[in-house]
Amino acid sequence: MSVDIAGVDVCRANLGDHPNSLIVQASIDDLPFREHSFDIVWCHRVLQHTPSPARTLDHILRFVRKDGAAFVHSYARSFHQMFSWKYALRPITRRMDPQTLYACVEACAPALFRFTSALHRVRPRRLAALLSRIAHHVVPVRNYRSSPQFAGKDDAYLIEFAIHDTFDCLSPRFDSPLSARAFREIAGHRLARDFEVFEASDVTLLRTRV
Repeated sequence: MSVDIAGVDVCRANLGDHPNSLIVQASIDDLPFREHSFDIVWCHRVLQHTPSPARTLDHILRFVRKDGAAFVHSYARSFHQMFSWKYALRPITRRMDPQTLYACVEACAPALFRFTSALHRVRPRRLAALLSRIAHHVVPVRNYRSSPQFAGKDDAYLIEFAIHDTFDCLSPRFDSPLSARAFREIAGHRLARDFEVFEASDVTLLRTRV
């Protein structure tokens, strides 16, 4: 069972054509199912993009069976996550026309990418690390030059990726990470099984214990 508010065609294209799948078009805040009817409730990279993440989490956990499992992902509500150019600029950018915003990001990203890449080459390396950490919070571009999963990619690829990811940071109408404390309070009220909340600098995960 999969739910997507955008439409069944979009969801089917993402998931593929499986004979035992059922796709429902519905809002995550108003699911048309019986409570406690699912073995697993899985929600990834959605919660923070809802109008009220706390209300949404409380709603989706109603559908976990008493002996069922849950896995829910959110951006972390941490200093590292929230004290950054993304959340400083979003009050302006989320109200912009998407095409205008994309054009602005596309125009600025290449120069900002090259600037932040140059910081990695500063010596000594300790200074480079410090400057890169500062740039991460204040320079409005996503630069993955130093990330191992992007090793071997050229600048053209990384700049294109930076444009799309930076636009993705700034454009959503809603982006409000839920705190780990709120996760624990809501899950403690809704889940019958033991669970844990894992909090890193950039993500918070709720998962039932196996």
